[in-house]
Amino acid sequence: SHPSGELRVEAVVATGAHAYTASAELVNTAPLTGTAVTAQVVVVEHYNRANTASAVATTSYACSTNSTAVLAVDNASCALSLTGAHTAGAASAAIIAVSTDGVLTAQTPLRVWYPVAASLRVSDDALQRVHGLMRPGACAQPGYQSAELALVADFGGEALPTVSGVDVTSLATFVSNATSVAAVSGATVIGLSAGVATVSLGNGATSGASVG
Repeated sequence: SHPSGELRVEAVVATGAHAYTASAELVNTAPLTGTAVTAQVVVVEHYNRANTASAVATTSYACSTNSTAVLAVDNASCALSLTGAHTAGAASAAIIAVSTDGVLTAQTPLRVWYPVAASLRVSDDALQRVHGLMRPGACAQPGYQSAELALVADFGGEALPTVSGVDVTSLATFVSNATSVAAVSGATVIGLSAGVATVSLGNGATSGASVG
C-alpha cells in the first residue's frame, strides 16, 4: 500500500497594505497663485506568500480624509488636491484608504503648510517722471520710473510653527487695474502716465502706486 495525504494550497490573498505619496510634506500655494497643488496617493498591498511580491492596488481602494479644511481627496482615484477653497494647514492631515471589500485599511499622514498671511509690497509707490527720458518705443511719450513688486507670505497650520517672511514673488502673477497709468512686467511695475494705479494678484491682495 502507498501512504496518501492531502495537500491544501492556500489562495494568494492580501494580508496588509500601506499608503504613501511622493512627498509627505506639501505647501498649499493655491491661495496665492490660483492653481491647485496636487498629489497622488498610492496604495500597496502585501500578500500571504513570501514569493509573491507586493503590488500597487490603488484602484481597489477608496480614499477619504477627516482634514477637509486642509485638503481634498477623490474617493475613487485617491488623487488629492490643495486649493484656494481650503483654509488651514496641519502637522498631520490623514488620508485613509479602505479596500473595496472593507477588509484592509491603510493610512498616511501628510504635513501641509498653508499661507496664513500674505502682503504685496512695492519698492516705490510714487513713480516720478524722469526728465529728458522718453518711453522706449514711444518717443513722443515721457518716461517714468519703475519699481519692483514683492509678495511675502507666512506659512503655518495646526500644530505647526509659523514660518514668516517667505518670498513667494516668483509664484505670483501681478495685474494693474489702470494699464494706461502703470504696466506690469513680471514683478516690475512701470509708470506710463500721470495717475493712480492699483496692482493686485489673484488672492485679492493689492498695492497702490501713484505716477506723476
